[in-house]
Amino acid sequence: MHLAELNNELLIVIAGHLPQDDLRSFSFVCRKFALVAHSDVVWKERLYNDFGITYKLPTENWKDMYARKSTDPQNCKMCPHIGHVTAKILEPYVTKYQQVLNWLEKNLNCTVCGANCKDAGLCLYIWKGNVRNRCKDCAYSYHKSVEGHGILFRMNVLQMYCFDCKRLLGETRGDSSEALYIDFLLKTLTRDSERGKLAMAMRTQCMEERQLYAEHADRASVVSDGKKYYFIERIWLISWFLRLCDGKIGTGPIANHELEDPDREGRLNPNSRPRGNFKGGFSVVSPFLWDYLVHTYGLSGSAYSSDDATGPEYCGLNESIIWILQKNCVFLDESAFHMNLKRSMAWSKKGSPAVVTVPKTRATTTTILGAISAEGLIKCSLRLPPPPSSKKRKRGNGIGYVSKGTVTGHYISFLKAAMDEMDQYPHMKGHYLVMDNALIHTSEDTAKYVEFRAYLPPYSPELNPIEQFWSVVKSKVKRNKFLEKETLMTRISEASNSLKLSDFKGIVRHFYKCLDKCCNRQAL
Repeated sequence: MHLAELNNELLIVIAGHLPQDDLRSFSFVCRKFALVAHSDVVWKERLYNDFGITYKLPTENWKDMYARKSTDPQNCKMCPHIGHVTAKILEPYVTKYQQVLNWLEKNLNCTVCGANCKDAGLCLYIWKGNVRNRCKDCAYSYHKSVEGHGILFRMNVLQMYCFDCKRLLGETRGDSSEALYIDFLLKTLTRDSERGKLAMAMRTQCMEERQLYAEHADRASVVSDGKKYYFIERIWLISWFLRLCDGKIGTGPIANHELEDPDREGRLNPNSRPRGNFKGGFSVVSPFLWDYLVHTYGLSGSAYSSDDATGPEYCGLNESIIWILQKNCVFLDESAFHMNLKRSMAWSKKGSPAVVTVPKTRATTTTILGAISAEGLIKCSLRLPPPPSSKKRKRGNGIGYVSKGTVTGHYISFLKAAMDEMDQYPHMKGHYLVMDNALIHTSEDTAKYVEFRAYLPPYSPELNPIEQFWSVVKSKVKRNKFLEKETLMTRISEASNSLKLSDFKGIVRHFYKCLDKCCNRQAL
């Protein structure tokens, strides 16, 4: 049978499985195939075959979606598993969700372990029509037992979680196409009841408030250039934000009475400070966010703005706000890992040296590139070891040489990926990228991608906080022997994700102390 005799549907399927070079070659052979090959539907087929993605934005074509997904091989922004969930597949789950909406809190129990889930929320594991109510832990156990690619649906806050991608779907870090598809699925689940529509409205409010927090609270842009800002009781603001992270909106009025000076009624306490989650601590917010929070949640106490923090008694308070301006840096570097990493200390009997057995042969080295800030881990990327090659570059003395380290091309690719991640957060616009003076960091090609740069002296770990981050990660990686089913990458991933926000803030604070010592020409 000739290609020209095949119908268009079959030709599209064939074209969707062909590499780009083969697709171009077949286009020269058959005119009918050439017409099909240039169709956008072929890119839809290729997107599904290569990545499992079945959704896109209405305003873009499938070719553009394919190009964007090609930059997300780890499924950090676009989940391939959610595409298998369609409106038809959701039908039995819609019925179950509507039933649970009318249950009393005492009846919101996991059918596996019996735990009450009125606070954490009952879950459904969307997989092959299974509509059993589970808590999150039991849903994960079921996910592992069936080895499926189902999606966890947390009913009380309308969140969808992918166990394979290990993240919430359709939220801050996801792609806009994924967010649109998640919204479509959630509207399908909630459209048949007023309670469901109300829950959807609360989810929308929660997402919008997260964005407000990211842009208008404790940011350098809030306090810079002499702008007016407001003081808000820190414990209340953090509680509000933590509820948003859990998919819930805030409760109760702003507790600003905690900021009042005990000796002067209606005046801001000059002993208040921005750091720490203690009574009397504060955060600073923009007038826009302040007006929104007061209108939405109410206010207990007085409103305090930067206009109220004037006078000699407020010098210490105003100086303490400078820390907010010190959160506009992102630190980048790379570090090498291998399976034979050992701890630098070990137990031994008193009077005898500690002996550690190490393999004679060196393990294959894996390079990890990372970017961190005071707000957490921004991006980590794997630099795979190069495959063995028979071709070698020649040095000037004629000796063959193969580059095994991280070269400029790898670093620029990671730099672009890190900046793409930063672009997802408007408050990170204009942040400084800090790196050391390695050659791959100071090349002309690197400079083209970065508008603001801060180069440090070569090999100064105390002056680049990410070096401290790598030190902590490596200590966690080499803490115990590798299990039989454990890999280097899983150990690195677990170690990186185990650090808390307070750890990142502590790392950056240590950097500022060292920087002050250097400026004063003191020894580190």
